Amino acid sequence: MIEYAKLELRKNRVLFIGMALTFLGSIPFAAAMTALNRQGALAGFNAVLLFWTILGLPLIAILFGASSGAGLRAETAQEAESPLPVSPRCRAGGAVAACLAHVLLLGMLILLTSAVISPAWRETLFSGALASTFVRAFFTLTLFTLATLLLSSFIAAYAIGQGIVGGVLGALIGGTAAGALSLGLGLQAVFEVRAAFTTLALFSMAVSLPAGLFALDRLAAWVERRPKRGWREGFLIALATTLGSLAACAAFAHAYHRLTRSLTIAAAGDAFYPWISTRNDDVLFPGARRVSRKGVLLHSFEGGLIWMTPEGDRAPLIPARPRSFTELLGYLYFWDRIESVLWDADGGLWVLVAPDQADPVHQLWHGWIGRPFSLHSRLEGRRPYQLVRRGSELGMLAWGDATEDGSYAPIPPRGARPRWVTLGMKRSDFLLRGWEEAGLAARLSADGRTLTRRTPDGRTRRWTLPGKGPAAAVVKPTALGGQTLFALQLRLKDGGYALALCRPDGTVTTHWPSADGASYWLETAPDGSAWGWRNGLTLHLAAPDGALLPPLDLEPIARAALGEKTRLERWGNRLLRREAFGAGRTLTRWGTGAVRIEGTRAWLVLNHRLLVVVDAATGKLLSRWELPAYSDARRYSDTTFHIAESGFFLHTGRRLYFIDWAGTRRDLGAA
Repeated sequence: MIEYAKLELRKNRVLFIGMALTFLGSIPFAAAMTALNRQGALAGFNAVLLFWTILGLPLIAILFGASSGAGLRAETAQEAESPLPVSPRCRAGGAVAACLAHVLLLGMLILLTSAVISPAWRETLFSGALASTFVRAFFTLTLFTLATLLLSSFIAAYAIGQGIVGGVLGALIGGTAAGALSLGLGLQAVFEVRAAFTTLALFSMAVSLPAGLFALDRLAAWVERRPKRGWREGFLIALATTLGSLAACAAFAHAYHRLTRSLTIAAAGDAFYPWISTRNDDVLFPGARRVSRKGVLLHSFEGGLIWMTPEGDRAPLIPARPRSFTELLGYLYFWDRIESVLWDADGGLWVLVAPDQADPVHQLWHGWIGRPFSLHSRLEGRRPYQLVRRGSELGMLAWGDATEDGSYAPIPPRGARPRWVTLGMKRSDFLLRGWEEAGLAARLSADGRTLTRRTPDGRTRRWTLPGKGPAAAVVKPTALGGQTLFALQLRLKDGGYALALCRPDGTVTTHWPSADGASYWLETAPDGSAWGWRNGLTLHLAAPDGALLPPLDLEPIARAALGEKTRLERWGNRLLRREAFGAGRTLTRWGTGAVRIEGTRAWLVLNHRLLVVVDAATGKLLSRWELPAYSDARRYSDTTFHIAESGFFLHTGRRLYFIDWAGTRRDLGAA
C-alpha cells in the first residue's frame, strides 16, 4: 500500500504543482487588481486568501479525489499496474492516502501564506483559534469537509469510472454533510444552549469517515468481481458512502427541532437591546408587581407565549406559528419572534411579535393572565424592536433610517397606526425626559446639590443634598419600604461617598458611607427589597421594610459555602477558588446576587451554582443548597432566573425547575 501511495504521489505531482503555482500566482494578480482600483494591496490579499480558504481548498479536494478515483478505474491503469503485488483494496487505499497528503500540503501552503502576508489572517489563525470556541470548531469542520469531499468524490468516480460525474456526485454527497454541519454550527453560535450541536456534530463526523472507508473497502472488491456484482452489495456501498451525509442532516434536523420546541424565560422589560432596561420600573406599579410574581412567562422560538405557575400549570397566551428552516438561508428576522414584553400598570401584558416569512409585519398583542390574548395592532412601516415605559406612558422604540437616530411612538389605540416621532437625542435621555414630564422623575441642579421634582398636580418639591450628586441630570424613582423615593450617589463634603435617599416628606438620609468610592446602584427585587454591588465582592442589601443592612462581604460566605480548605484570592471583581492541583474556579459578579431578603436574612445565589441563606447582620452562613447543573453558556443570561413570590424559576437550558425558599426543588419538565 505504501509503494502504491508513492506511485500515486508521482502520478498526481503535475496537478499538485499546478495548483500550488496557481495559488501563488493569484496573490500578485489580486494585488495588481486592487492597485488598479486604488485600493490597498492588503485588501486584495485578504480577498484572494479568503477565496482559496473557503472555496479553493474544497474544490481542490474534489478535483484530486475525482481524478484519482477515475484514473484508478481506467482500464489502462489497471493493465499497467496489474503486475504490482497489491490487492485492489491496497491500490484504492494508497490512492486516497496520496490524494489526502496532496490536499493537506496545499492547505498548509495556503494557511501559512495567509499567516505571513495578512495580519488579520494571522490573528484569526493563531490567537483567534486559541480564544474562540467558534473558530476552533470552524477549523475542525474545515478539516472534516476536506476529508469527506475527497473521499466521497473518490468513491463516486471510482464506482462509475467518470471523473467529472464522480466529482459532481462527490460534491453533492460531501457538500450535504458539510452544509448540514455548517448550519448546525451556526445555530449553536447564535442559540448556544437551545441548539446544542457539538455532540451531534462529533457523532456524525465519527460515523461519516469510517463509513466512507468501509464503503471504499467493499467497493474495491466489488469492482474487481466484474460479472458477479450483486445489487445488495452495491446498495450497502451506496448506503455507507452517504451515511455521513444522512447523519449530518439528522443532527441538524434534531438541533433545529430542539430550537423550535424549546421554551425560554421572557424577561419582561428587556429585549434584544438590554441596556434599555425597565425591570426596576415594574415594582413602582402595584398591578404589574402583583401579577408578575405569581408565575413566569415562557416564549418559544416560533412566537408562542406561555404562562407557567410554580406548580407547573401552563396556560397558552399567544399561539406559535411554525417556521421553516429555509428562513435560515435568507430571511432577516431569524430570531425569537417574541421581541419584547412589558407589564402595564394595571397588570396587563403587552407583547411585541417580530415578523417572519409568512407575515412580514410586526404584531402587537395585549391581554391579561387568565384571559385570552388578542391582536391589538399590526405595525406596518417602521420596525419597532422594544417596548418601553416612558414615565406613565407605554410606547415603542423603532429603528430610524439613514438620517434618523430612531423613532418612538406611544402604544396606539386598537387597530390604529402608531404616530412615530424622531428621537433627536440619545434613547436614554428621551425616555428620562418622559419620566420627568409625567412628574415621576426629579431633576438634579447644575451644581449637583439640589434635587427638584414637579409633581403631576403642579406642586414642586426640593431636596437639599448634603454633598454633590452624579452627572445624571434626571433621576428616576425607586420603590423601597413601601415608599417611592429617589436614590443617588453623593460625594460628601469631607471627600467620602454615600447613598442619599430623598424621601417623600422632604428629608434626605445618607447610608453606606465609603472613603474611597463605591457603587450605589440598586436592583429592586420583586419582594420589595433591593440590592447592588458596593465594590469588589461586597453587597449592599435593603430589606422590603426599607431597613438598610450593613455591607455584606461575600468572601467568608463563599469560603464557608465552598469549604474551609478552599483558598480565596481577590483579583479585580472576581474571587478565585484555588484547589490543590492549581485549577481555578471563579466566583464572579455574573451569576451572583440576592433573590430575597427577609429581616436580616438574605437568600443569595452564588455563581449560579449554590443557593445560600446568610445572616446579613453577622455574615454567618445559615443554609446552602446545590442548584441543578446547567450549561456555562447560560451563566450570563438574564433568562436563566425568574424570581416569584414563593421561590424562583431556574432554566437549565434543557429543563425548567422551581426552587422554593426552603431549597426544595420541583422539576417542571422539559423546556
